[in-house]
This record gives sequence, structure tokens and C-alpha cells, in this order.
Amino acid sequence: MTEHRPEVIGNDALKKTALYELHAELGGRLIPFAGYELPIQYDGVLAEHHATREAAGLFDVSHMKIVDVSSIGSSDVGETLELIAPGGLTTLGDNRLRYSMLTNDAGGIVDDVIFTRMANQFRLVLNASRADIDLEYLDASLGKQLTFRPRHDLALISIQGPKAVGVLQKHDPAVADLSFMEAGLINFGQTECDISRSGDTGEDGFEIAMPIDEAEQIVRLLLLDKTLKPAGLGARDTLRLEAGLCLYGNELNESTTPVEANLSWTIPKRRRQDQRFPGATTICTQLERGTERTRVGVTASG
Repeated sequence: MTEHRPEVIGNDALKKTALYELHAELGGRLIPFAGYELPIQYDGVLAEHHATREAAGLFDVSHMKIVDVSSIGSSDVGETLELIAPGGLTTLGDNRLRYSMLTNDAGGIVDDVIFTRMANQFRLVLNASRADIDLEYLDASLGKQLTFRPRHDLALISIQGPKAVGVLQKHDPAVADLSFMEAGLINFGQTECDISRSGDTGEDGFEIAMPIDEAEQIVRLLLLDKTLKPAGLGARDTLRLEAGLCLYGNELNESTTPVEANLSWTIPKRRRQDQRFPGATTICTQLERGTERTRVGVTASG
């Protein structure tokens, strides 16, 4: 069951994140992206790319959809989610993240998703361009067993780079204790926020979900540290490309399987054996026999 979601007035209306005014103030070049008006760059894509690789970059990723998932009955949320995802979710420990995907009956990828177990519930982070499709799919498949609650009250930022931990330690020293793909809490003054050590740039980094009405104040506070530079969608794309990571709509789509996308590592042995997920026959046959096409990385020289 999916909880009510506010409507956007006007079919062509672009939504704005809580940091929209700050983006404009900082000189961000705003473009339409996945129904939102977001900065593609500030000082320039290359400058922001190198700033993230060498120090730390701050990205507004509030366009991505945070959804909290709980059980209507007594069933384990992870076990139920495994009915539409080939990842190992029942074995995921509390406050741990796992990268997996939603698959369709043909084995294609509906979306790639970060799953986090949070005590008796899960948190999903969905791609903005797929969020409505994902929620319809989740509700149609599992709506009688699970409740899906989109977190419209939260903004989401990503701080990436080798100096990201140093930036955040100044506000809460405990963040240094988080391991990769672990979730916890961080305090900015009296405001407690959810944080995970994760990201899609190939660098050490963190993603922070914060109350939407306090997001601008927190980001302004963070940017007082000149180690940290605001960065846009352009650098986020070049960073993930350089790291060999996927973006839905580019390398991933509903006609591409996890095996073809070179993401077989996300499907553990137990799931290959139980085959209790959409498209399992196609995917497991490809795992055994190979595919006619696969995603590869190419390095240019000269």
C-alpha cells in the first residue's frame, strides 16, 4: 500500500528542491532533470570533478525518492522485498545498505535501488526518473503485504571525496566510525539526520537525509568549510562514468538484464538457487550460459 503523494500542479511544472534558492545564489546553472530544476554545474564540470576527486564535493540529490517500507502483518520486510528483487535482503543486517535492483518478468531492470535495513523496516532510494513507475510496481506486486511511505519531508545531499569524512567530523566525530555501506545518525547542532557511508562517484563519501525545512541552513553551514565545493549533475555523471558505475536510462533499462549490465555480483548464490524473483529463469540461464552482449568499460589513450 502506497501512502498518498502530493500532486504537482501542471503537467509541465518543474519541481524544486529545498536547496533551489541556494543553487541560484551560488551561481548554479539550472536545467530540467527528471522533472526537477537542478544545477548541472557551478564553476564548471571539470573543476567540480577534480574538486571531488581531490577534496570534497557536495551534490543535491533530493530529486531521488526516499521510501520507507514496513510490513502490514508479521512477515519480514526483507523476505517480502526479495519477491521483486534478486538481491540478498533477508541477510542484510540492521543499518546496512545493499545495492540491488527491481526486475521484471523478462529479467529486465525496472530500477537499480539502494536498500537499507532500519530495525523493523527498510528504506529504499529510487531514481527520480523511475520513482513513480517503481511505486506503482511495488504497490501492484506487494501492496497487500507492505506499506510504502514516500518521505516528502526529507531532503537528500551527497558529500563525496577523500576529504568528505574530515568535513563531516567537524560536526560529528562519530561519522568516522561508519564503515562503507553502513547507516547511522549525524547531528548538526540540535538537528539529527540520517547518514550512510555510500555514494556513486568511486570516492569515499556520505549521503545525508535531513528535514526539508532545515536543509538550506545545514548546507550553508557545511559550505563554510572551503574544503567542500558545490557540484552539479555534470560532475556527478563524469565521476560515476570514470568509476565504471551505472546510471538508469543510460546503461540500465527494462530491456537489459543484470547479467548483461555486468551486475551479476549483486545476485548471491542463495537467490540463484531459489529463483523466487521476476525474470529468474532468463537471468539464471544467462548466468549459466552467458549473454550475447554485456556492459564493458573502455579506456581511451593518446
